[in-house]
Amino acid sequence: MCHVGRSAGANRHGLAHAAGIRRGDLSPADARRPARAGMQPGGVCPVIADRTAVVVFDGTVRSLGRVHCGSGRPASSIEVEAAELMAAATASIADLPADEPV
Repeated sequence: MCHVGRSAGANRHGLAHAAGIRRGDLSPADARRPARAGMQPGGVCPVIADRTAVVVFDGTVRSLGRVHCGSGRPASSIEVEAAELMAAATASIADLPADEPV
């Protein structure tokens, strides 16, 4: 699962809801998941051919203009208009308020 959005971190409940799963079922991808999708750890891209992956964008991404995201390799990134990135990715759009500081 990829999350593109607020730097403070997504609200896990909102992210799980947007992904259509229970909050307790959220977990980091294992190290082999990026490789199965043709990517390297540290370079995960939200545009992914793996149809079993769930990609969720925070709705605020739409208004960011040009953004940088992973390219599939950790040493390079992609610069793209946020709207074009969201159109290219098979992603859900959700309101993902940041977690409150503890």
